[in-house]
Parts: sequence; structure tokens; C-alpha cells
Amino acid sequence: MGDNNQAWMPNRKGVLQLTAASSYLRKNWHLNYSAAALTQLAATGEGPRFYIYNGKMLYPLAELDAFAEAKLGPLLSQSAPALQAVASTKKVDAAADRASRRAKWRKR
Repeated sequence: MGDNNQAWMPNRKGVLQLTAASSYLRKNWHLNYSAAALTQLAATGEGPRFYIYNGKMLYPLAELDAFAEAKLGPLLSQSAPALQAVASTKKVDAAADRASRRAKWRKR
């Protein structure tokens, strides 16, 4: 990775192999995706985009950053409306999950 003082550098160029990409997400974004988890996400198309070169998966830094930002969600200020929006979204998601589980249970 090089210089530890440059933890945040937008528009960086370069690629990382699978295990280094896993470490990068853990160290820079605090996202715990193992190499196996990244491989599984790649198989389902849900993970960051990557190249295959000589049989190795190479993740561009920009794609890892975009993936992490998508997983973390939008930046919020500490204003009350923003926190209320997050809380109401969680309540709606929880209600949808409960309804989905009930529907599955009734189909049995």
C-alpha cells in the first residue's frame, strides 16, 4: 500500500489482488470481507468489479472505494432530520422483513 499517511486519496490508480483487497477494505473502510467472501460476492455479481489477469482477481482501488461507499450508505450530518430519516427507514425495513417472513411462513 505504501504510505500510511495517505489513507484517503480519491481517484487513486492501481489494483490489488484478492487478499490485499480484503485487507484494504478492513483497514481503510472497517468492512470485514474476507477473501472468500469477496470471491463469493464476485460469483453472484454483488461485489466490487474486478479484472482477471493470469488467473488472478485484480481489484481497482476506485472500485473498492465505490463498493465500500455503497455498503456504508450516504454521509449524514448530525442534524435531527437526517437521524430521524435513518430511524424511519429502519422501521420501514423491519416491517417489510416481518411481513415477508409471515408470508413465507404462511406458504408452508
